[in-house]
Amino acid sequence: KELGAGVKLFDDDKREKKNSLAYNAITLKNGWREVDENIRLLYVALTRAMDKLFVTTSVKEGSKTEVVFKPILQAQSMMDLINYAFLKDGGLRGLYEVVEVSDGTEALDMPQNIISKADGEAVRSLEKVFDFKYKYKDATEISPKYTVTEINRLGEEEEVVYTPSIAPSSDNRRLGIAYHTVMENVSLDARTVSEIDELILKLSESGKIDKEVVDNIRSEDILRCLSAPVIKEGLKGKYIREKSFMLRVPAKEISALVDGDDEFCIKNSFDDVLVQGTVDLAFFNKENVIVDFKYSGLSDEALANKYKSQLKTYKRAVEKGYKLKVDKILLYSFKSGNFIEIN
Repeated sequence: KELGAGVKLFDDDKREKKNSLAYNAITLKNGWREVDENIRLLYVALTRAMDKLFVTTSVKEGSKTEVVFKPILQAQSMMDLINYAFLKDGGLRGLYEVVEVSDGTEALDMPQNIISKADGEAVRSLEKVFDFKYKYKDATEISPKYTVTEINRLGEEEEVVYTPSIAPSSDNRRLGIAYHTVMENVSLDARTVSEIDELILKLSESGKIDKEVVDNIRSEDILRCLSAPVIKEGLKGKYIREKSFMLRVPAKEISALVDGDDEFCIKNSFDDVLVQGTVDLAFFNKENVIVDFKYSGLSDEALANKYKSQLKTYKRAVEKGYKLKVDKILLYSFKSGNFIEIN
């Protein structure tokens, strides 16, 4: 039965799919379109040579080395397109050097690839091109702007892939976002669980918190954080919450996270990059303290190592923006209930 233009057909009797006429037409059209684009790219590449032109290709080990002229829609490489051109245009004969192929068989009586070994000078010239390494390659990998989260991930030894769980109740990442949203909106002098429960309900009804994780937010965890001596003491002075910043950081520091080569960074960094972030909370009192909140299953030590560079960026931003010295950086873990000091 025809399922629509361009869709495959299904043979009920044989219980198998077949291509419809429309499907074949579209496939053929797309094939020609791709070939046209490849020919255009090949033309651009071939017409840029100033002195000599080397066209290289690869063959599977043990395969025949003689030229195979494929129909143009079956071309798998630029060399296949070149061979096709020689097959179609006899006037190009002579531009190819006819040589004996590498396995000792006689050359075909028509223009074909040069499959013999190149002379030493040619090989050295090609190696110089193919082995060229741009001196400042690392600098090209540095973006002009980063968020502190991106910088933190650059410093991770292994790439972390975040895969939310199917079960909302066990999805730490979504739950962590919910906890952070509560901390953004809660009154820092809240002293009862009912106050926090009421806030969570309002945030859920307004759509600011995913309703599927609401039941997993423990108001007791948040109250325990707010009741800590460091919070109570900090509230006696001035403080900032959810303060966004834009900071100029030497590119060498970002480059060190990208490739880990500190020596390269020091020698070859000339510019600054912009780093954007938001400080969760900072108190300015007898002690100037930055506090960041995390919901994570990691141990306190692992959590400190993971976010150390991020929090040090916060420290630099606060010190530069407010012209003061930060005495302490604290990371609060809702999982363990501990304030972790970042040295």
